[in-house]
Amino acid sequence: MSTVDVPRRSRVTQLVTIAAVLVVGLLLLVGPLARWPWAAMVTWALAAALLAWTLHRHRSDRRRYERSLAEAGVREARSEQRLELARTLHERLSSHLGAITMQSTIALRDPAAIPPQEALATVEYTSREATHQLRTVIIQLRDGSAGFTVPGAQRITTAVSSARAQGMDVTLQQSTGIPDRMLDLLATVVEEGITNAFRHAGPGKVRVVIDQAEQHATAVIEDSGPVLGCTGVRGTGFGLSGLRELIAPCGGELEAGPMADGSGWRLAVRIPRDIRSGA
Repeated sequence: MSTVDVPRRSRVTQLVTIAAVLVVGLLLLVGPLARWPWAAMVTWALAAALLAWTLHRHRSDRRRYERSLAEAGVREARSEQRLELARTLHERLSSHLGAITMQSTIALRDPAAIPPQEALATVEYTSREATHQLRTVIIQLRDGSAGFTVPGAQRITTAVSSARAQGMDVTLQQSTGIPDRMLDLLATVVEEGITNAFRHAGPGKVRVVIDQAEQHATAVIEDSGPVLGCTGVRGTGFGLSGLRELIAPCGGELEAGPMADGSGWRLAVRIPRDIRSGA
């Protein structure tokens, strides 16, 4: 939770406490006050008033401090919800909007590569899928559904099917028995990897490999490079940075860059099997 810059006791309370201590100390140290009963009574009354005021201020400061902590907790929860919603919208819509942009661009620049009728059919299908995904998120928000997540296995299948519908040649190799929580993270990697491949290389070949070992699970997405006539669409970089933020709390590692032989782009993520609680 975020830190709250609210002192447990205000400066006024601290000063009054010091004054009360000094008055009590004066009563203890200065014996001659006993010669003047009225002076001793006034001093004791002042000490009692200061102590009562101190206790009152302490309770008020404590309530204010606890209220500030509660408000900070609400702000933290809202911030996390906004981050989750932003990530979900990016995952659900980015690939579809990128596909629409890519199909339209290729059809306009090189009608021989993708006939306009085929491009329009893909744009129609993809826009309907994007609308469906957006409607799903809105319904979940309206109904107060717990989170916005879809099972990882289903998301991987959907990502591959959608990519193939957009003209991509996608091959998928996936090991069985991967824990659900790890598969949820790897599904996000696959979605982002396929989206980036289509956005930057067009409807070419993509190889997706999801595997696991004794200590970790991995997802590797490799494309064959830009197809003829595809110049790519410049991205914002939010996708990869979002992936790093997603897997960092669980000790995950991410590598992204050109393949060794220069034939395409490679995205690889490794997630430890003992996911830490921060994820």
